Amino acid sequence: MQVSLRNSKELEQSVIDKIEEVYMTSFPANERIPFEYLVMKTDYFEINGMLAVFCDDKFAGMLSYIKEQKYVFIMYFAICEEMRSGGIGKWALHLFHTTFKDVIYIYEIDKPVDEQTKRRISFYESLGCVMNDYVYLLPPLQEGNAPFPMLLGSYPLGISESEYADIKYILYHKIYRIE
Repeated sequence: MQVSLRNSKELEQSVIDKIEEVYMTSFPANERIPFEYLVMKTDYFEINGMLAVFCDDKFAGMLSYIKEQKYVFIMYFAICEEMRSGGIGKWALHLFHTTFKDVIYIYEIDKPVDEQTKRRISFYESLGCVMNDYVYLLPPLQEGNAPFPMLLGSYPLGISESEYADIKYILYHKIYRIE
């Protein structure tokens, strides 16, 4: 199995369509921003990178991220449903973790409320992510949504209180642009 990450700016529209499909089917509406914000620069929300995950040259998923200061925020990561549980996600994140040096990777992860969310947390922990004990509310990403409680995972180390304050400021004021 050979996993690779490819920049969406270098991909055909048919692959962008697949990224949109996996994005829309993998994340609940209250955790999604409009897809067009993921693939183009806007005044509201700018993703520094959108990557397509491939396994043996077949489209397998997507990863979007923002790098700010010493942090890389993994905003959305999903593997196509029919390709999950085969190790592709693990290999993709191992590969992505080599992209930037001397950074802390930050993951916004659903709180454990059912089997799926518990499995997701176990998946990230198996990669070496630390589930930090700070209260974090994902702000409403679309009009009419309420804030949503999330966990903040970090890789390769846990975060301190001062780092949490920095991360929360970046998320709320620079990424989500909440006043």
